[in-house]
Amino acid sequence: MSCNTPFKINLFISLLSIFFLSVGISPPLPSLATPISEINIKSGKTYSYELDNGLRILIKENHNHPLVAISALVDAGSSSEYGFYGSGISHFIEHMLFKGTEKYKTGEIHKIIQSLGGTINGYTTLDYTLYHVTVPVENFNTALDIISDMLQNATFNEDEFNKEKKVILEEIKMNEDKPEKSVLLNLWNEAFTKHPYRFPVIGKKLLFLNLTREDLFQFYKRRYAPNNIILSIAGDINHKDAYFKVSKLFSKFNPRPYEIKSLDSIEPRQRLKRKRIEEIETQLVYLALGFKSVDINSKDIYALDVLAHILGKGRSSRLALKLKDEEELVYSIESFNYTPKYKGLFIITATLEEDNLDDTICAIFKEIDRIKDKGVDETELEKAKNTILVNGLKYLQTLEAQVQDIATSLYFTNDADFTYKYLKRINQQTKRDIQRVAKKYLISERSTISLVLPKNKSSEVKHHNDDKSKEVKPIKKIILSNGITLLLKEDRSLPLVDIQLVFEGGLRYETKDNNGICNLMTQLFLEGTKNRTKYELNRSLEERGISINTFSQNNSFGISASLLSKDLEFAISLLSDVLLYPEFSKDALKHKKKIIKAAIRKEEDDIFSYGFLV
Repeated sequence: MSCNTPFKINLFISLLSIFFLSVGISPPLPSLATPISEINIKSGKTYSYELDNGLRILIKENHNHPLVAISALVDAGSSSEYGFYGSGISHFIEHMLFKGTEKYKTGEIHKIIQSLGGTINGYTTLDYTLYHVTVPVENFNTALDIISDMLQNATFNEDEFNKEKKVILEEIKMNEDKPEKSVLLNLWNEAFTKHPYRFPVIGKKLLFLNLTREDLFQFYKRRYAPNNIILSIAGDINHKDAYFKVSKLFSKFNPRPYEIKSLDSIEPRQRLKRKRIEEIETQLVYLALGFKSVDINSKDIYALDVLAHILGKGRSSRLALKLKDEEELVYSIESFNYTPKYKGLFIITATLEEDNLDDTICAIFKEIDRIKDKGVDETELEKAKNTILVNGLKYLQTLEAQVQDIATSLYFTNDADFTYKYLKRINQQTKRDIQRVAKKYLISERSTISLVLPKNKSSEVKHHNDDKSKEVKPIKKIILSNGITLLLKEDRSLPLVDIQLVFEGGLRYETKDNNGICNLMTQLFLEGTKNRTKYELNRSLEERGISINTFSQNNSFGISASLLSKDLEFAISLLSDVLLYPEFSKDALKHKKKIIKAAIRKEEDDIFSYGFLV
């Protein structure tokens, strides 16, 4: 059971896997991508119902594959743990619902779903808990019955309660030992002084230890009411039949009054800078810089999300180019705008050497001030919009994502189609909008800094739904004249293409003397070619919203890419250039070795990963 959040509330795949090798020098490329306003985004119809007991039901037909996905969203997250704030009781309950019900005994739920060829899981967030199951459509009745019994008749077995308490306690300890998690937990705890967002979802150790089996059972009876739940279904089903089955299973689920508190004004306005420093056994410095942001229903969410991409998403983002590539102050840096039910945080994170800490913080604020003073240019604005569009469409390519998306969208915005409207509104953002929100929200005097430092070394840190989309196409296998195997699978449900090039190689082909050479080689692929500099590569990729990554594993290495279908010809041309004409410059080699060494040290900071390696 994980603690994560879906896309703002991926094409199953237009070309599932392509193994190819193109020859010849790539032709000149246009400097700008096709405007995303030309992309036709369709959500497909979502049927909405509500039972007399208040249970809200969302059903979306998707006949691309013989599968069905179900999710149940409960308005019970760490911010609604009235009387138990900071204990992690919502997350604990999420674990316990898989441990048995009146009908399904201990261990049966996972075993049954797996035997049906399905998956089942759950996660808890700041605002809600969500359970999701995906099975072949012929097993829909069983999956729905299991979800129904979990929501209505969990037993909270005492022995299972004691076992799971130990499991979660170990999770809490693991989080404390991971600097990349500690730095973010400390940031939220320092940025919020009154709002329950200051507490970790998993809970604080001492408060968690005080929870009893009776506490969980009573909280479950209070919050797990039909009038506090959204049930969503997506897949190869008929919406009327699905509604009939749901109403039959949930009709005797009696509504209950539950406490609703508005937390909009509970957090006082931050007027001064705040700072939290923690020292642990680590080799690198972990930095998180936060600014108070907006909630998911704010009109400024779109401009702030675009600003986060321009500042710190991708290799050609402002912070990556300036602090990582040009000044070599950091090993990694990124930014994101986290917008939950109530006002969240705009966050910038980085890993670096302690000697570079003051310069890094100064350089970050300089880049923010550049945007405030001079704004952004049209190219980086369009690049950010394209990236958000591609990521959004990729997120929606699976049934599991679709069923969770309509539930979270309804929960947060009272609109099951919010994500599709969000993507369209992203396209409406202007350079003036980006500059305006940077000035309004990224205020140095009201920022919060969280630092994890090496111990004893603290720093003086002054449905594209036409008939064709319903046709399931088989995988085609083609052997090219040069021996390359080409695998293609067509799915036109979303205007996306996924490409993967795989070659024999990896760890198995290395020796003790050249261990790591395959990983180093693949990471150099995107450092420039004989025809394009690294900057030209990254700019041309990101302005089209193309995601490209290299990998090196035990038995293989290669490159993967995700892109809009309109950019397929461009992507194939560029990938052939990367593979056939890599530059492998001495400067890039030296810089990449430095980055990999830092990554090794970072892995050694994680005692669990290091123990596994040893």
